[in-house]
Amino acid sequence: MKIKLGVIAFLISFTATPQTGGTNSFTFMDLAFNARSLGLGTDFISVKDTDVNLGVANPSLINSQMDKHASFSQALVPGGINYGMVNYARTLKKNFVGVGHIRFVDYGKMTRRDEFGNDQGTFKPMDMIIGASVSKPFSPKLSIGASLNFIYSTLASYTSLGASVDFAGNYYNEDNEFLATLMVKNAGYQFKGYTKKTHDPLPVNVQFAVSPDAKEDIIAIEINPRVSRSSALASKATGYPIAKIASKLAIGYHLNELSNQITKTTSALFEPTLDYVIVKIPRWNFNKFPGTNRQLGLQMKSVGEVMGIGRSFQEALQKACQSLEINRNGLGADGKELTNQNEILHSLEFASWNRLFHIYDAIKLGIPFKTIV
Repeated sequence: MKIKLGVIAFLISFTATPQTGGTNSFTFMDLAFNARSLGLGTDFISVKDTDVNLGVANPSLINSQMDKHASFSQALVPGGINYGMVNYARTLKKNFVGVGHIRFVDYGKMTRRDEFGNDQGTFKPMDMIIGASVSKPFSPKLSIGASLNFIYSTLASYTSLGASVDFAGNYYNEDNEFLATLMVKNAGYQFKGYTKKTHDPLPVNVQFAVSPDAKEDIIAIEINPRVSRSSALASKATGYPIAKIASKLAIGYHLNELSNQITKTTSALFEPTLDYVIVKIPRWNFNKFPGTNRQLGLQMKSVGEVMGIGRSFQEALQKACQSLEINRNGLGADGKELTNQNEILHSLEFASWNRLFHIYDAIKLGIPFKTIV
């Protein structure tokens, strides 16, 4: 059955954890280590067949048809980076089916420098996962699976170790083509950090996918228990300490038990009252990645974001545009507008980093709003 994957991602921040750059350690665990997993959407895979690669991505998909199947995948990336996986499946006793797998990421040679920029030679950072997965069908429609992963990571003279488990369940009713998959990924701990004082959390997430009818569309929901960079921006913009409040909620407090950090007199249950407008604009930098597809879509491609604060939406929007550092002085303020209607319409159809500016150009030329939308 061919399945079209439609993904709706919801990021729910309910805990605050120390992070570097807004991410957790061992994020390479979420890579698609083979081409088919990447083509099927990496995370929300519910296709059950003889491909043992899919069983590593979702252990509930492991089945007896994979018995004695082995695979090797490797991808070469510009810059000397390569990654891949090796796995082998075997039928066990009492209808259990197991898969042993090794996943690796080799980042190539890198130059090590001291705090003064002096060359200290080269090193080869590397990440590796050695794991085992097992699955058992409880009925022709329902199967349950789990994976145990041991993680090794090295960076220059520093190494890190960790372990994680994945749990998954897959239900498929062929009569009415109802499909549902629930999976908890990367639940574990970094028990040896790169330094003695660091023990970062793993990129845990909960995934649920369902296809309730015969249209073969999958609706997927993913929950990541970590604070995103948008949360940090919202906290800065409003003065509301989101990370602090989230941490206290995680250990059992209720909002009405916490004081508002701004007013000091009301509870944190009340939303901040603002007399100004905040505008956030993503920042793209495709020039640093030659050959990449510049068209915007569901995939995250921005490298950061800027924030503008003003007494009105127009003021905040112009400030944000001027902060992008792309040699633009704002909307309609530097004489760099497009005047060719065909170019503008093509840009609106195939949206890229300059879409906001071209929407302004379209409005200025009098193109109808229905056409712009």
